[in-house]
Amino acid sequence: MSVGLENLILSLVAGGSLLQALVMAWANRKKTKADTASELARNALAQVSSVTARCDQLESDVREFKKALYPHQSWDLKAHKAALEVDPNFPAPPELFIG
Repeated sequence: MSVGLENLILSLVAGGSLLQALVMAWANRKKTKADTASELARNALAQVSSVTARCDQLESDVREFKKALYPHQSWDLKAHKAALEVDPNFPAPPELFIG
């Protein structure tokens, strides 16, 4: 049995008028919808906040990765040059694409 119907029955049993019981049930229904909408909005904001924080962390991780990658690319080319002195057929290091 729904809460609105229970309130309606309790109001009638307690001696209230049918109109009073219907108004109370209707008011409680609207309040429940508003509470539900408010809760959904709070949950959505919490999820957006969580995703935003994760995106910020990922952007920071990518910046740190790029900082480490640029010097590595230079080192790879120097190491390849030294390896070519020993073996002229030594393959080149793979290119590092950074977007």
